[in-house]
Amino acid sequence: MDRIMTVPKAFDAHADLDCVRSLDDRLYGWHNTLIALRH
Repeated sequence: MDRIMTVPKAFDAHADLDCVRSLDDRLYGWHNTLIALRH
């Protein structure tokens, strides 16, 4: 989970871009969160 949380911080300067928001949605979606919690 730490690795997943590190990526958005690297993109903070570009947070207003649609592609960065889309990536955030994918990284923090329920599916990925549940998978991360299982490990």
